Amino acid sequence: MRTWKLAKRVCRLLVLISLNLVAGCAASSMSGDSMVQPLAIQRQGSFFVGGKKIHADTGNDGDAKSAHNPGSATIHQIYVQYQIPARQKYNLPIVMVHGGGHTDAVYESTPDGREGWATYFLGRGFAVYVVDGVNRGRSGYDITDVSLVRQGAKQGKDNPLINRYSHERAWTQFRFGSKPGVSHPNSQFPATAFEQYAAQLLPAWRDNIEIDRNIEALVALLDRIGPAIVLTWSQSGLFGWRVAVARPNLVKAIISCEPSMISPAGVSAGLTPANLKTLASVPILLQVGDYDPPRVKSLRSFADSIGPNASLMALPELGIFGNSHLVMIERNNLQVADLLIQRLEKMLPGLMQ
Repeated sequence: MRTWKLAKRVCRLLVLISLNLVAGCAASSMSGDSMVQPLAIQRQGSFFVGGKKIHADTGNDGDAKSAHNPGSATIHQIYVQYQIPARQKYNLPIVMVHGGGHTDAVYESTPDGREGWATYFLGRGFAVYVVDGVNRGRSGYDITDVSLVRQGAKQGKDNPLINRYSHERAWTQFRFGSKPGVSHPNSQFPATAFEQYAAQLLPAWRDNIEIDRNIEALVALLDRIGPAIVLTWSQSGLFGWRVAVARPNLVKAIISCEPSMISPAGVSAGLTPANLKTLASVPILLQVGDYDPPRVKSLRSFADSIGPNASLMALPELGIFGNSHLVMIERNNLQVADLLIQRLEKMLPGLMQ
């Protein structure tokens, strides 16, 4: 009898311990960083848009003896991956466009495995579209001229201009540090994951015509999905301006992270006075990081040339230091994302549903 009573007491004690553990876990899941909720996605998928179909009798194969592969090919398209949240807080989607030598991997995740901007903006309530540019990544590559040169039908100079960033150049040009492998003292870049970052540096087609091809493809994307916010970075900054000029009714705002091709005088390559007049009606936010005061000055001049709808967010002026050219993959990437979203809400008063 005593053994039975003791067993009952032990069972009650175990139940109480289990309940306390469950309550403790629930409480901890509602505090601090643990309040992050699982992503609820209504729809996701991918598609290709833009480009054109060509016929090539011999340009589909680098083997001059191969006569079995003539026919059509699709070139200069872009790959688009999208996710629509179950609860869409904002009534405009955001299109994220990468810069030169990269793909949309810069938005998917950070090199050290933290959350990237694509899923973070999704979790905040945006429909998110990320793209691989023309002749980049999953968009594929036009090999016509490469094949014809290989076959001897064209000269070597007819090959497309292609480059890729060396690890050393990426380190210094993107301002991880002033010397390869040596970080700035307060750097936000996750240097221990540099090899993961460097693995995503891909060859890029660099002839000037590639700019037009990317712009045409992005215009085709907006024609398909409708009005959107366009987030650009580095080389794609110019794409954003030109797409807004082509479709001012569809580009409702631009976030341009460290756009390239801005002169010290604040003039953007490829923009005419008429283009600037069109851009003046589009809310524009320029973002710039640390270690580059001349860039801050030129971007401020560029914002002034557009007008009151354009503004500059220089992170050091907000007391945020250590950011490089790739803020979207750095340790404080979500802090900066929150700042961008706050600015968007002010720029577009009717943005929230």
